[in-house]
Amino acid sequence: MSESTPKERDRTSAQNLGIDAEEIHGSLEARRALGPEAESDVVASFLERAAGAIDARVDQRIAENAPASNEGSTDSGGFWLAAVSIGMGIPVTGVATSFNDSGSVIVAAVAWGGIALVNVAYNFRRNR
Repeated sequence: MSESTPKERDRTSAQNLGIDAEEIHGSLEARRALGPEAESDVVASFLERAAGAIDARVDQRIAENAPASNEGSTDSGGFWLAAVSIGMGIPVTGVATSFNDSGSVIVAAVAWGGIALVNVAYNFRRNR
């Protein structure tokens, strides 16, 4: 393991932050040249540039890790599931209610409940 000089460590730290090491040294020289009364202005200026560099890196990482947008995607599976659900529900309701007993309405309600459950499960899985 090799030992690095303070200047090399400064360059590495500055590169990790996305700030040019020469900019850091320039800020330090400006602080020395302008004296203690300008120190807060020099530090504030440097911190603004550092914050901008950090913000740019954060934005870049967010953009790299953002999930792909679904805009413009054509998922016809949901349409066909809804169409088949209606297509199956109407005949099942007709058959179930063609009997004259009291259970026919319950059978139709259970059938529509099952159809609704399938549609909800599909949408839940798709939106996950």
